[in-house]
Amino acid sequence: MPQFRIRQRAGPDDAAFIAAAFDSTLPHLASIGSGKQWGTELWSQKENFTKEVQAAIHQSEVNRTTGEGEYVRVLIAEVEGADLDGGSGSYREDETGEKLLMVGAAIIQKAFSPYLVSDPKCETIINEANARDDFIFLRALASDFRTGSFRRGAGAALVDEIKMHARLLGKKAVYVDCWAGNDGKLVAFYERQGFRVVAPFEIVQPDKPAWPGAFLRLDIAD
Repeated sequence: MPQFRIRQRAGPDDAAFIAAAFDSTLPHLASIGSGKQWGTELWSQKENFTKEVQAAIHQSEVNRTTGEGEYVRVLIAEVEGADLDGGSGSYREDETGEKLLMVGAAIIQKAFSPYLVSDPKCETIINEANARDDFIFLRALASDFRTGSFRRGAGAALVDEIKMHARLLGKKAVYVDCWAGNDGKLVAFYERQGFRVVAPFEIVQPDKPAWPGAFLRLDIAD
């Protein structure tokens, strides 16, 4: 398994990488029977998604460097010395000139997504968590399937980094939500990282099938 670096310092160029990483998941999801998770529209073509990622990167850097505003972190998983031999992927150079392949990204924050807040099945859990202010929320997580085997383990490495952030902040839990279809394959991934399902939920939109979801919690050990 590759050795990952997790970068906390995010910049404007990372928005294009994150969109490309999310785009890269769509063919994979279709191939394993999970195409209904995110559909077929490229994330990079969704104006709201691009704006939200750019805003998260901006706020991440404001909060990281000044402590001001809401807590947000954009985390990038990278691999040293990766050579794709003509494959596709996004590279950058660090301060020493080391070439790094970006293989995954996560966004964490201290607020739940609105669709969870409005779901009756999640309401009590969210109200209690907000009252205690003892959590962080994993808003987005993706690895870049363009990078082949170099991405394997990136999701788990990012979750480990998020656990560390929670401990440093004195939080007791990390929450996440995910698609629960296709026999819960994605739910099982999060369970392997230590999460447990605390509530099911659905996203209902006009003229579309209901989107089945799972709301999960990971307890942070002292």
